[in-house]
Amino acid sequence: MKVFADEVGVKLARAGVSPEKVLEEVEKQVRIEFPQRFRNPNKDKPGAVEGSVNKGGKSDNSYQLSDIERQVMQRFVRTGVMTEKQYIEDLKRGNGA
Repeated sequence: MKVFADEVGVKLARAGVSPEKVLEEVEKQVRIEFPQRFRNPNKDKPGAVEGSVNKGGKSDNSYQLSDIERQVMQRFVRTGVMTEKQYIEDLKRGNGA
């Protein structure tokens, strides 16, 4: 690639082309001559991680917590008073759900 680029650059410089235009034209010609060197081969590979089958849908027996209920539950779980499951079950019983 270097030899090719040097040859193109020398020819253009001898022809009186400005240094800026020489660089532009050399880059253009090198990309045309060696396209495989300017392409990421991993771009066409599929991602390593597959999407989830579960789209986050709620089951019929789920219970939607309010922000306050969620904060209380997190405090109870953090202090070891009860688990999330226990809190939600108690909350359901208390609300008649």
